[in-house]
Amino acid sequence: MKVQLKQDLSDVQGLASGHLKRGGVYTVLEILMSETEASSYRLITAANEDSALFDVSLFEIVDNTISAHWKVYSLGENGFEMTLEQWSVPGFWEAFYDLDPDAKVAFEEGVKLLEAEGA
Repeated sequence: MKVQLKQDLSDVQGLASGHLKRGGVYTVLEILMSETEASSYRLITAANEDSALFDVSLFEIVDNTISAHWKVYSLGENGFEMTLEQWSVPGFWEAFYDLDPDAKVAFEEGVKLLEAEGA
């Protein structure tokens, strides 16, 4: 699945413009859907080494193909996520942002897998 940024992030309160570029097309790494919070896409940031969650309303879908590698996981009563199995493990994202080497490898392998689908 690929999305295109519709506007500069500097136009959106609280977001830095350096993360993504207007008109840029990005591979969606995972989707978080919620009844109580804004739904989000996880995307690779401009540094191409990190990821972040961005509100889905900032994007237009340009390729609506759902990844064959995604699975659906409950986020409790109010939502779900579509993500890779290895990223759904409790504490994965905390470990990744704490620079755990195993989490970094799992992240990089997952990104390669998802980007290869859209090649």
